[in-house]
Amino acid sequence: MYQTLSSIDVSGKVKPKNGMNYLPWASAWAYIKEYFPRSSYTVVRDDNGNLYHTDGKTCWVETLLSINGETQEEQLAIMDNRNKSVPADQVESTMVNKAIKRCLTKNAALFGLGLNLWYGEELSDEAKRTKAKKVSDLDVLKGKVVSICKELVSKGIDSKKLYASIADMSGHQNPTKITDIETLKIVLERLEQWEV
Repeated sequence: MYQTLSSIDVSGKVKPKNGMNYLPWASAWAYIKEYFPRSSYTVVRDDNGNLYHTDGKTCWVETLLSINGETQEEQLAIMDNRNKSVPADQVESTMVNKAIKRCLTKNAALFGLGLNLWYGEELSDEAKRTKAKKVSDLDVLKGKVVSICKELVSKGIDSKKLYASIADMSGHQNPTKITDIETLKIVLERLEQWEV
């Protein structure tokens, strides 16, 4: 699990806030469910059934993330928008909800997902290799699409009609602007079926 999750390039999902980079909880959860669909998380309640814990001064949340039978526990202070702990008597439900989701993202980091963000590196070495391979695959597909477009135009296909069709499929008339491998595969498949 750690090798799989730590090799994911999360840089495209990272957001800046208050001088720090963070991975939104929804992106973290999407990655986890994509690779490990049976994963689940639980909010640890206090003795009174509340979603957060308190020492009377400040508050925090605790979450458990389970992936393939392994569980990691994490805690996170309930904070304001400047990442400062909120006094217990000022805690609001929206703060608790945000803290739970952020805590879940910390859980994911314990399994390797985006862990490098916590020690200031943009990508782990494995994620860099994975990204380089994806870029290479992307470039190969772009080359194939460009090549087949040239071939179709040379056989008499109206270039405006051809590139308008590509724009309908991908949002870009210029196939070299397509950055999603799956979209490029669809474009290539349809171009290969184009009748002259």
